[in-house]
Amino acid sequence: MSSEWTEVEVGDVCSVGDGAHSKVSRQTSGVPYLTSKNIGRGQLKLESFDYISHNDFERLFPSNSKATRRPQAGDILIGIIGTFGNAYVYKKSDIFGFSSSIGVLRPDKTKILSDYLYYIITSQKFRAAHENCDGGSVQGYTNIPTIKKLKLPLPPIGDQKKLRIYFLP
Repeated sequence: MSSEWTEVEVGDVCSVGDGAHSKVSRQTSGVPYLTSKNIGRGQLKLESFDYISHNDFERLFPSNSKATRRPQAGDILIGIIGTFGNAYVYKKSDIFGFSSSIGVLRPDKTKILSDYLYYIITSQKFRAAHENCDGGSVQGYTNIPTIKKLKLPLPPIGDQKKLRIYFLP
């Protein structure tokens, strides 16, 4: 492996955003609408969630949008209010909306691979750094500018590909 590892900020290698900030009417059916409590470690926790209408979903998460608010396959979703350290890799088959309590990291694929990013942000060291940025007094909270400034180790893409065998199931 190469020795060209560097330390970068999340914002150097990812677009960072979050979910809907608008109030939206919850329904008993429609498109699932998730909050940070629904983001588990590598999976969605779907014991309890709300729905929004298809119209609200398209208004808040338009299909033609390239904004991070409309997640794409390979984006990493993380809890930014209430839960730190939980992350989920958005899949091509996923269709759901989510509140601003969920952050979105969209990796620049020329700099960082989604699976490597997932591995790093779910590591003990990164989770501890994220928790140290807790801005809430009762309920944990962090914001997008703070997430962009968090540091992570960055090997060259070739090394990231080689490392997959060590951290993928």
